[in-house]
Amino acid sequence: MDYRHNYIKVIVHVMLALRQDEGLSINTGRSHFEFASELAQFASEITLQDVNVVTIEHGVVEEVNSFSPIENEKSLHEPLRHVLLRIDDTEEHDWQPEASADEIIESMALLQQTGNLAPPQLDRHMAPWAMIAVPGPLWASKILGKNCEESKLWELFAPVYKLDQNNPVQAWKEHISLVNHRLVTLNRLEIDHIRITTKDTELTLACVDQSRWRGGLMHLGTGRTFIPMLPLDRVTMLPDRFRTDGVLTATRPFRLLAREIIGAKFLFSSGMVVDYDAVKGKDILDLVFSKEDNARRLGELSLIDEYYSLGSLCDRFDTLSLDTHLSSSVLFGMGEAIHLEALETYEDAKQMEQSTGCNLSDIRFRVPFGNKDMTVRAILSDGSEFVIINEGHIWS
Repeated sequence: MDYRHNYIKVIVHVMLALRQDEGLSINTGRSHFEFASELAQFASEITLQDVNVVTIEHGVVEEVNSFSPIENEKSLHEPLRHVLLRIDDTEEHDWQPEASADEIIESMALLQQTGNLAPPQLDRHMAPWAMIAVPGPLWASKILGKNCEESKLWELFAPVYKLDQNNPVQAWKEHISLVNHRLVTLNRLEIDHIRITTKDTELTLACVDQSRWRGGLMHLGTGRTFIPMLPLDRVTMLPDRFRTDGVLTATRPFRLLAREIIGAKFLFSSGMVVDYDAVKGKDILDLVFSKEDNARRLGELSLIDEYYSLGSLCDRFDTLSLDTHLSSSVLFGMGEAIHLEALETYEDAKQMEQSTGCNLSDIRFRVPFGNKDMTVRAILSDGSEFVIINEGHIWS
């Protein structure tokens, strides 16, 4: 089966949902130019517009190549809207910045590079966009071992992206229906608080009242939908920054300021971390927590079926879309304001924080806590329970 071509179909038809007369631009590093070119040519036959491939090296545009439809006649209309796709630089990425943790925490650019900078929260999505990772030889060696062939990484990802299906686009449509069913069910519940229980975690948290459960499908104001990242198996929610209590234990290592944190454990009271420890990396936690108080509070809850999660395949992929699917997790610091209803009514982020109870912070980091003995219960306003996850399995 041609996994590569099936991936292109999924990107174009599922993630971006490209339409005629939309103008697509693809940002890529030099190492993925060939894949970007194949994708651009395929997309141009759908949009009937030129598709630009922008090669970027070290943050600087190196060249721009345009691909026009060959099998179909090019449209005479100007593009109705612009669409952006970014190919993650998994082949030439600097996995470990050389800067010290003290230097990183004082630099917005370095925090962004390490994935620990919270993005602007009131920015509106004006155009469809997506970010993808593409298998390559260096990335394959990093994940699967030295001298591992790129084809093995395609085989690993095939079931993750449904590339092994006869009709991967239809398979994703059916999966999206399942995700939407879960979201509708959760958003109809009148949840007072959530209890998370594992062998080493006993945590209670409440959700922001104005927050809605989200699953990764985005909507523009026009109703146009798109999916910024795949896979699409998490359900996420914003916790109330004052209503988290109990113990949270990390079930796998995580990265913070380009350093590995192992064996972390946190004690919460009234939303704030009041005590913590780690087998490795406690000094990094000390640095972050001393820098900003709100980094001690939770910004997002992310739940996933622990029997589906990618954690059995790899400890870390070093690409956001996959690493968020390693396990159920929480974000310390800033979450994603797109969970909020009526987001457009807030004049600034401070008003949003005060009106909703969500957490504001310049810093964020993700801590995985899920495992196969995990149970997650929603305690409803009438005192009844809804079991979201039972012994690692999400309800269906």
